[in-house]
Amino acid sequence: MMEGAGPGQTKSLTQAMHLAWLAFVQNGDPNHSGMPHWSTFEAAHEVMRFDTESRVEPGLLDNESALWSSIGISKLSDLERAFAYTPAGVH
Repeated sequence: MMEGAGPGQTKSLTQAMHLAWLAFVQNGDPNHSGMPHWSTFEAAHEVMRFDTESRVEPGLLDNESALWSSIGISKLSDLERAFAYTPAGVH
């Protein structure tokens, strides 16, 4: 990834990632005009490979997905609940 990339390519990648984060923070969707369309993970199990030419790729491998499912985590909301932290005395 990015091996031998010139300054222009590095800047382009940085900008694409920056805009994805900004879009995500603003509306919960990282998509913007400077990158390929990226479906929600729960809908398509795809991940974005940010590179000199960013692309959408298949998400978790079957055995990784099976591991998460084996402990009861099949959706992002399950993962958020599993790692939720409530300080003592707060309900």
